[in-house]
Amino acid sequence: MDRVSCEQTTVHCGTAGAGQAARLPAMRRKLMLGLGVVLILIGGVWTAQGLGYLEGSFMTGQRLWTTIGLLCVGAGVMLLIPWPGRK
Repeated sequence: MDRVSCEQTTVHCGTAGAGQAARLPAMRRKLMLGLGVVLILIGGVWTAQGLGYLEGSFMTGQRLWTTIGLLCVGAGVMLLIPWPGRK
């Protein structure tokens, strides 16, 4: 009797672990999507400030913030692209 309950417990634990492992890629995709969108939005604001389109900040008209903003936008776009090696 003990052997049967032990096997049932093992099978149950294995099934729960497989379900959690299946959810991880979906959770990771959502996290990458969210992070990509945030980077694009923040990068867009910083780029606009650096180019002088958004005034009222110490970043206005500064080439450094244009560069940082464009790098953030590029990183955000890279996170949104479904690469073949990523699952």
